[in-house]
Amino acid sequence: MEVPGDHLAGNRDKVTTIKVGNLKLYVIGIEDLIIDRLAACSEWKSDTDCKQAHYMLRYYFIAE
Repeated sequence: MEVPGDHLAGNRDKVTTIKVGNLKLYVIGIEDLIIDRLAACSEWKSDTDCKQAHYMLRYYFIAE
């Protein structure tokens, strides 16, 4: 889970709102999550982000 600041780098149209009790959670689109992880993988050579991007790409394309 990540709690970003006020700026959304992704597409606002793809944000999903999930209600948990009295709370509202805003989840960015899978495409934006994948782009974010690929950027971190490339820019910071983050092995964790590379693995997460790979997993999401596999899962996303299998589910579609």
